Amino acid sequence: MKLIILKPDDTALKTSSFSDSDTELSDLSLPDSGTYKVIVDAQFSTLGDYALNLFRYEPISIDFGASIKGNIGLAGEKDCYTFLGNASDLISVTLDKEYVSGKRMKLIILKPDDTELKSGSFSDSDTEFSDLYLPDSGAYKIIVNGQYSTLGGYTLSITKINHPPRVFQPISAQTAIENIEYSFTFDANTFVDDDRGDNLFYTIQSLPQWLTFDENMRTFIGTPTICDIGVFSIEIFASDTSSATAFTSFKLTAVYDVNKDVNADGQLNLLDVILSLKVLAGFQDFSFNADLNRRISWKEIITVLLIESEYCHQSLSRKN
Repeated sequence: MKLIILKPDDTALKTSSFSDSDTELSDLSLPDSGTYKVIVDAQFSTLGDYALNLFRYEPISIDFGASIKGNIGLAGEKDCYTFLGNASDLISVTLDKEYVSGKRMKLIILKPDDTELKSGSFSDSDTEFSDLYLPDSGAYKIIVNGQYSTLGGYTLSITKINHPPRVFQPISAQTAIENIEYSFTFDANTFVDDDRGDNLFYTIQSLPQWLTFDENMRTFIGTPTICDIGVFSIEIFASDTSSATAFTSFKLTAVYDVNKDVNADGQLNLLDVILSLKVLAGFQDFSFNADLNRRISWKEIITVLLIESEYCHQSLSRKN
């Protein structure tokens, strides 16, 4: 049996011949306004009854996160929906069927240029296209096709899927030295996001005053002084365009520069050492038997910390 559609000028828009299966000419866009003709040709010896159905569908807009109920009431009927998507969006389309007759229902997704992105026919189970990446930006179409004799209701849902960022490569402990510029750039693979094209944005917490962070370069820069000596826990938060967040931290230790003020005998300046040890150990006062203006050995430094003498009491405080 042959099916022919003629345009208003009587030239053929579409022609198809079918034998033992039903005939469907689908997704035809009419090029002109006017009166069209549909011709059913028995083609010599093909005889029998037939049913001809003609449907015009207007796409219905559906947004991400929404669900729409529909119904296929006639054989060959289709419902068409449209949504706006961006290239690299990851989506899921679900069709929950409630049909009462027939065996199969078809789901078709068309790209903005009306070529097929995905299609499938399903029988006794619900339909889901999951983890589907959109190749282009623009208006996509979803077509629910009853396929001849499949009738009944359904619920169509569309969801944009977001995979949150995650920590992929932890940051090892870092060391900064007093009065020497510290610079550290953490690796681009410290955080990863499984969504194509998703950008990450970084925020920092527990950042000491002497340290700054350049988000674009993922770089920490700063110079600790003797009063900044200590151990810091730096917290890094990575957020994607959907505000999903991942977190990691690393330990940064600012240490005394043991190479500064070292004389030829390998001795250190007493006052600098005591100030440094005071900050590290949390001491408020030191008592020692020594002259602050001379240089001492490591043995004497240990003695300063362990032995309290009434000969001289020095109270140390941080100076800005």
